[in-house]
Amino acid sequence: MQGIKFAIGAALLAGVVVATSPASAALVVDVGSHQLLPNTPGQTVELFVSGGDLVDAAEVNVEIGDGTAGPLITDIDLKTNTIFAPASFTEADVINTGRQAQSNVEGPSDVAASGRFATVTLDTTGLQFGTFPLELTVNVGGTLFPTRFNNNGVAVPLTITDGSVSVPEPAALGLLGAAGLVLVGRRRRRV
Repeated sequence: MQGIKFAIGAALLAGVVVATSPASAALVVDVGSHQLLPNTPGQTVELFVSGGDLVDAAEVNVEIGDGTAGPLITDIDLKTNTIFAPASFTEADVINTGRQAQSNVEGPSDVAASGRFATVTLDTTGLQFGTFPLELTVNVGGTLFPTRFNNNGVAVPLTITDGSVSVPEPAALGLLGAAGLVLVGRRRRRV
């Protein structure tokens, strides 16, 4: 009888420990939709992660327009004002084909994956207007290379919602500007 009570007590205690231990939540990245200016280099898109799991490395893969159309990727910065900003983290750009790019960051210590993790710099010079997918998985010859965060060489669960970048038609920008001026003019006459 004593053994049964002990087994029941141990099982209840184990249940309490499991119930009160924080579960490891998956990291989440929502790329979002971003409006860019036409014919303008040096535009940035900031990427954020939430979830807070500890990570010590990341491989960030970015693809625009299925790698065939859209703005050019001129840089991926994983260090400046990001969760990887501590000086002990090192960054290496691995590839950049213009619309597909990869950059890695690695450090000797863990950081909480919560906040800005990358700034992507884009160039729309000479680009036709349109909306283009902005994805964090690069497709090279049918092989997919997803963005990932690691801790001690093990991938941390990550959920990514890809987004888009839009470059408005120059005529549409003119119409929006004209409409704004008309509204301002009407408002001034009423006053």
